[in-house]
Amino acid sequence: MGRDGHGQRVPTDPPETFEDDESAREFGRQIAMDSLLERLYADERQAAGDGLIAFRAWPRFAAAAAAVLIGVLVWKFFPGESVSLAAGWQVEPLDGAEFSIVDPDRVRLESGELLVYSNTDTPGAITIETPNALATAKGTRFYVGAHEDSNIEPKETDMKQITRILVLSGVVSLVTDGGNMSAEANELLVARGDEKPANLAVQANSEFAIKLYRELSAKESGNVFFSPFSVSSALAMAAEGARGETALEMGKVLGFPEVARRMGGDAQRIPWEIKKIHSGMAELNALLDGGGKESPEMESARDRIAELRARHEELKRQIDAADKARDFDRVFGLGDEERKVVDELNRLLPLVDQYELQVANALWVDREFPLLAEYSEAISDAYGTGAALPASLRTDPDGVREEINGWVAERTNQRISELLAPGALSPETRMVITNAIYFRGDWRSPFSEGDTGPRDFFRAAGESEKVPTMHKNGYPGGRYGAFEADGSLFATPVRYPENQVPPQYPGEDGFAVFEMPYKGDELSMVVLAPNRIDGLAAIEKSLSADKLNGWISQLKSRRAHVYLPKFEARTSYRLKGALQSMGMARAFVDPEETGGADFSGMAASQDPRDQLFIGEVVHQAFVSVAEKGTEAAAATAVIVEPSDSPIPEVRMIDFTPTFRADRPFLFVIRDKRSGSFLFLGRVAEPQLD
Repeated sequence: MGRDGHGQRVPTDPPETFEDDESAREFGRQIAMDSLLERLYADERQAAGDGLIAFRAWPRFAAAAAAVLIGVLVWKFFPGESVSLAAGWQVEPLDGAEFSIVDPDRVRLESGELLVYSNTDTPGAITIETPNALATAKGTRFYVGAHEDSNIEPKETDMKQITRILVLSGVVSLVTDGGNMSAEANELLVARGDEKPANLAVQANSEFAIKLYRELSAKESGNVFFSPFSVSSALAMAAEGARGETALEMGKVLGFPEVARRMGGDAQRIPWEIKKIHSGMAELNALLDGGGKESPEMESARDRIAELRARHEELKRQIDAADKARDFDRVFGLGDEERKVVDELNRLLPLVDQYELQVANALWVDREFPLLAEYSEAISDAYGTGAALPASLRTDPDGVREEINGWVAERTNQRISELLAPGALSPETRMVITNAIYFRGDWRSPFSEGDTGPRDFFRAAGESEKVPTMHKNGYPGGRYGAFEADGSLFATPVRYPENQVPPQYPGEDGFAVFEMPYKGDELSMVVLAPNRIDGLAAIEKSLSADKLNGWISQLKSRRAHVYLPKFEARTSYRLKGALQSMGMARAFVDPEETGGADFSGMAASQDPRDQLFIGEVVHQAFVSVAEKGTEAAAATAVIVEPSDSPIPEVRMIDFTPTFRADRPFLFVIRDKRSGSFLFLGRVAEPQLD
């Protein structure tokens, strides 16, 4: 801008061409700065006209003038200053936001939150930079936030950045290293630094898994086993209908990340952007359900395996014949071909006869209950429940109980045959939300039954007993890691001097972790065994989802001598008390009482008799671990009621660590693709039915 004869600022026409790109950017920056200065002059003139001393305008004017004099190209704003951009946009900072104007249509947000909206009828596009993403919009209104991840402990130095955007109108696109996303009005976008767009469902499931494990293990001295995926699925379906403080508590206990908190006017009534959680759960269900089913690739692999096996048998006969004829050149030649055939077989075999994994959800609703269509549709869309199943809960609750038990048994291969005990449902029950999950998978590298034998298993108190323990030397295809007591990785040697005893494991308060994949290499079991016989309790006390995932991420592919007891576990939990202790209190309180539950997002009626609360959360689980593989099942019902230095040169020997789960240990069955914890447990006493 320039000045006219009266001292008023007028637009400066841009030159027809610029010498280079930097000249063009500089002109744009000058336009943005002139726009700011014009606003400051306006503040000054207004103050003078009112007979006031412009205390507020002058410091800002002085700062702007100083910036011009020293040639600052990026303009920094102090928190609380609303800014108009030349491109037709208004930027209002919230929560002490730190931001800068890079160009007339580009803003850099370092931290905090901004409200961004157009202040003209025909705005151009705007771009908001954050430390880990780019947001672009045109003719819209949105909140954008850039924060450090609140789920990472303060002692961590490498804090991950998160970007979240709540779209109030129009469409906003978010670009990250991991991919592109877009959202429309009333939708939330979330991205993390150095990661693909955050899978909020997996993060929530992981957080909830560890919190519930710690709650159950603290109250139970023996075996613990459950499916966090099953419990969180059922409760997330219930949370869809929760409102206000009830919804807030449920989301916190279920591990909904803070980045899923809603911004804007309706955040108090509906505090979570739960649609994103449901969307993530839908993706997980689609990924998991029917896992291991035959595909064209598997059919092709099976045909090739048959050819290779036939060729292998023929090669063995030819090698035997050549050996008897003492034709050693032919023996060596055929041996080379045999090795190639075996290598290809070993590559293809894990692709067939893979695991079986099934997930199912259902909503059972009393025939006379006025269920909101919006609630039913949201649950059906995300969890594949289909239409709510009409149930005669008022007139035949025990008949409905048997129907639900039959549904669960069918979907868990009869491993969970009576989820709901007699009397679990009553004529007052209005709804039952159910989830069932079943898994059967063979180890990619099975144990040999001939190597299983009675070996000592030490209980935490010190006594021991002989239990059937599987053993495999140099277990192939697994991943191993040893850790110090503080969770830091221990440098397990790969080779060691012949004349020394290797520093095989960390101190006695440390622990070792071994991961064994199932066929297909999509699911695995991770086993964590402490060095001390009574060491698991200390690990459990400080356990978190971030820590467990961090340890798993540091495992290295290497062979280990593995000792693992065969075991089976059947567990049954009534989770109301545990969930209340974890902070989910209101959901279980009759709405007629002070601080009662609010599930008004379920009922289409405002009749007090149709206001709901959760009566109980019932969960059962089964797991069997043996030489061939693993079988696991679980089901959940939510019952809803109304109302390095140099060393001398010596011969080095390869080192293979030994992993012994001969004391109380923790284990998790996880989906390696998503990182989701499907089953989680502790073996304190190996038992076999």
